[in-house]
Amino acid sequence: MATIEESIVDGLIKFIVTAADGTAYCFADNGDIYARSGDGAWNLAYNDSNGAIKGAAEWKLSDGNNYVFWATATSISRKL
Repeated sequence: MATIEESIVDGLIKFIVTAADGTAYCFADNGDIYARSGDGAWNLAYNDSNGAIKGAAEWKLSDGNNYVFWATATSISRKL
């Protein structure tokens, strides 16, 4: 359990993906994606304007890179 400054995180986190680089990506019901580094710092990494995140995961593709994928009601997105 961790206390998070409400000025940083204002959405309900529904999914957490711990990426290969050790960063925990937290996906919220308002489209916000937060990154929590190993030192415990929280940052808003991205906001998906399509709205609530319905699911997320990390995959290593055939190009050798790891990608974090997430889905909203209308789209699927990815970031390296």
